[in-house]
Amino acid sequence: MSSKDCASHPLWRVGPHAGELVDKAGTLEVREIANVRWLHRGNGAIESAMNLANPSQLMLAHNQALSLFRIFNKSPNRILNLGLGGGDLIRYLTKISPSTAITTVEQDPNVIAFYFQHFSQASTQHEIIEANALTLEDILPGRQQFNAIIIDIFNEDSFCSLGLNRQYLERCFSWLSDDGVIGFNLMVKDVSKLQQLASNLRNVTGSIPVIFGIPHHLNIIVFVKRDLPVYLDAISLIKEAENLDKTDITQLPIMKKIAQRMIEDNKSRFEAID
Repeated sequence: MSSKDCASHPLWRVGPHAGELVDKAGTLEVREIANVRWLHRGNGAIESAMNLANPSQLMLAHNQALSLFRIFNKSPNRILNLGLGGGDLIRYLTKISPSTAITTVEQDPNVIAFYFQHFSQASTQHEIIEANALTLEDILPGRQQFNAIIIDIFNEDSFCSLGLNRQYLERCFSWLSDDGVIGFNLMVKDVSKLQQLASNLRNVTGSIPVIFGIPHHLNIIVFVKRDLPVYLDAISLIKEAENLDKTDITQLPIMKKIAQRMIEDNKSRFEAID
């Protein structure tokens, strides 16, 4: 399925409640239509979508954007993934980097069950922990550090209560390797809250985070790592994104477009492209 096919797929036209109901537990549903299976809740939010003909393909924009963390750490050995959904990033990362160890934390047992029943690939051998990812101190005591931490667990309420909590952010960074990067997917309507997060991240890491929106979506993506330069090279970023597009097995060349949006939303941090 090409990027054009993905954008014009019936799922995006008819909405999450269309298609055949495959499974249901409370408000959580798995549905399927025209070779795409997706996971959503009763409020209509699509958490995951899988192309049955190409399960490793990232079909949702926020996952495509989060996968750009590879520009900041090209060869992660260990990844901590907070929030499972249908395992979109697990399938993608397993395909492009089979040797990378992925630990995922998910508190909803129904989400975990649906993942194994409807979205997991038999060859995937990664650790999934049933626990509340908002209380990290109870999850991974004494574990190795991670080269990347992907955080996709916050709704508006939990973000305000914990996402802005400096102690929580410090706990996240206690598991990050020196070359590691953290990526957040956020749905934040209050700009002042986003500014507060940026300030807290700078205080914790000593670096200014990269924050950018996704065109035509409400998602906000944040990347931060230790020693992230104040000024970044836009030309190198675009070249790295183009290289990722060339080697991307999902045949969905969107890295360059997302990188361009990252530059646009962080103009003061990037050198101008001639």
